Amino acid sequence: MYHFCRLALWTLLFLVLATCTVGQLEDIDSTANTQQIGVAIRTQRDLAQHLPINRVPGPGISLDSALLNGNYSSVALRLAEFLVVNYVSRLVLDIYWDNARRMWQLCPVALPLASGEDAPDTEQETEIVADGVVCSKTPITVRDFVDAVKAWMSTEEDSQKTFTPVTIILNLRDAGGQPPDDPIVYEPVSQDWPSSIFFTPDMLATFRSVGVPALPSPYYIVDRDDATGALTTPNGWPKGQSLISARTHLLAGFGSVNLKNASGFDRDRDTHYIFDETEINGVPDIDVTMLPDRVSVCARPGPGIAMAGTGIDRSQTKYTAVPTGGDRVVSWSWPFIVDSAVEPQNPAFVSEIVRCGFQPLFATDISVELMTATVWSWDTGQPQSGRNLDCAVFRRSSGRWYTDRCSNKHLIACQSETNPFEWQIADAWIEFRYASNLCPEGFTFGVPRTPQENAGLLSTMRKRNDVEEVWINLNQVSFSCWVIGWQTPCPYQVTDINYRAILGATLKQGLVIVVIFAVFGFFKCRRQLRVSRQNRRKAEVRRKIRQRDYVTAKSFNSFAVEVTLGNRHDRRDYSAASSSTATKQTYHLAASK
Repeated sequence: MYHFCRLALWTLLFLVLATCTVGQLEDIDSTANTQQIGVAIRTQRDLAQHLPINRVPGPGISLDSALLNGNYSSVALRLAEFLVVNYVSRLVLDIYWDNARRMWQLCPVALPLASGEDAPDTEQETEIVADGVVCSKTPITVRDFVDAVKAWMSTEEDSQKTFTPVTIILNLRDAGGQPPDDPIVYEPVSQDWPSSIFFTPDMLATFRSVGVPALPSPYYIVDRDDATGALTTPNGWPKGQSLISARTHLLAGFGSVNLKNASGFDRDRDTHYIFDETEINGVPDIDVTMLPDRVSVCARPGPGIAMAGTGIDRSQTKYTAVPTGGDRVVSWSWPFIVDSAVEPQNPAFVSEIVRCGFQPLFATDISVELMTATVWSWDTGQPQSGRNLDCAVFRRSSGRWYTDRCSNKHLIACQSETNPFEWQIADAWIEFRYASNLCPEGFTFGVPRTPQENAGLLSTMRKRNDVEEVWINLNQVSFSCWVIGWQTPCPYQVTDINYRAILGATLKQGLVIVVIFAVFGFFKCRRQLRVSRQNRRKAEVRRKIRQRDYVTAKSFNSFAVEVTLGNRHDRRDYSAASSSTATKQTYHLAASK
């Protein structure tokens, strides 16, 4: 045991030192990579705000199954803040009806009411474990969640922390642990919402009837009233930047509804605030089980599925298929593909569907690798920072973006003003700052805002073998903030979060575990070593005792103990007050030489 413990302690010390050394190297590399990927995802999100919000590419996440994992406390919920501010544009949330408290809550269990409780105490943060889940003792309500999302998106000074509208999809459930015979009458989900921050169905109806701009987006159908000349649209949505400017950058929609007394829930009472699931694709039309491992035809991603464009893409055979008998027609409006526990999405599959323009909805898991797979724009290791690499070029060989010095000279990528999939290359070698006025009529200095637009530019570039790189209209104006136009101000406060620290355990956490184990092992082995030494001393004492000679004498009031140790002789007298006998012990011990 002694030699084993010494070996174990030295081994643990070596592991700690090795972990520290490797961890420092990995932290440097992984932090740089994940920050680049985070900037790439945020750049895609920002560019898409120039599109109708139903065509914005970007991932969504189911909070319950992919992030919270049974922890419904306010602390766990804060994990979603970093994803909302930096990466995702759709949150799917299960909410539960507590019939005793008469409220919709995040906790899936109806906790017993405390004595005298008649209303939830929203300031209480104490956690409680019930039926295998962790909840705040006073459960978080839907209103609490909405207020939290609002706070995540803006600072106290009312400045933006994110530049994207966020859609909240609500799946309705009954909280567990309630008496089965209780009559259930549901209240509206939106009964006490702060309506001023929501873009609502009523606002959408107004936009489609009288709010279509003079230069409408090519991504929806536009009709013109012959009598008044007013523009209308049957399927259009406003651009994301319009919602952000109006501070109505939250949307809510119904997802699946699974209630014991479904007839007791009146949707009409929420119709002014919450979109129907068919309008906002609250229950995605496509899940991964419908698709092959490789999606080779975007217009027909799986058997029996025919995609339908929403505007100019209706004439694009790459993205719109003519349905045949039995086909399921699916719109490119809110084109989410959801995974399942049976068949979760993997990075290779995510890259395939993102390339087409689909949006992954992570319902079972979320990881660094899955988030990385949603990048369709910047190449691996891009965008680089420093060295004045503040402008972006499109490279023909890879179809991806790279950073370059703005003072270098390249040809210019020009995008059609009416067809975002059509591009031309302006034959003028120019610095970035002078590129905006050199495109031909009907075209403008552009940057791809979707994977489909990126594919259109790549197709144009491949028709020219004499050009490898062209300017795209994108430059960095502050750390990790890339914008359209030369030196355009960044529209929000940059919160540069390393999402590897959010989506998984960090190396530092692993190091702490190793150190704790090492300390535990040290004290455990130290105790074993101490016990081992004590056992050796006890064995030595027993061996010496077996060498003693015992002599019994008659009783007397005092007795003497003679100890002879080698050539040393010691005599001591002791009182034996109540002893009936006395013992004279002579020790014959070998003297140490």
